Amino acid sequence: MERVAVEDVEPIAPPDGNVPPGATAGSVGNVRQLTRALGTTDLSINYYELAPGESFTVSVHRHDTHEEVFYVLSGTVTFETETETGDVTLGAGDVLRVPPDTFQLGTNQGDERATAITLGAPREYQAETEWLVECEACGERTVHVVEGTEDGSAFVYRCTECDSETYRFSA
Repeated sequence: MERVAVEDVEPIAPPDGNVPPGATAGSVGNVRQLTRALGTTDLSINYYELAPGESFTVSVHRHDTHEEVFYVLSGTVTFETETETGDVTLGAGDVLRVPPDTFQLGTNQGDERATAITLGAPREYQAETEWLVECEACGERTVHVVEGTEDGSAFVYRCTECDSETYRFSA
């Protein structure tokens, strides 16, 4: 058994420079990655603090085999979805399950800070993530994958429709 105090885990936030042009998020909130601290092997666990306007990640995305559960502790979070139900807003105490292969992005569209716990399984899933990002060559928002460069120095967003590199950021 492992016990961890959330405040003892150092918060991180991806630099806003990692958000590609045409992504649906302007800024990504602070995350405390509890997975490693707890030593989980099959489940990812994160604690998020989202200021107004911040999102869980850089853009609408989906995981091929990974399902996620979002538990809002405080504030409100609105999820943009590419489903027939449309956007879903959660308040404190609400829980949302996002099944595999479902496009979504949670953003704090309220005026107060929001906090949430996210759970995901299986734990290892990054290679299966697809992102909806504007592609200039296609003239619309298309599905993208993120690939590492051969030398490991950068990551590249690549459009799956036209194979264009649409954005690059340092590793």
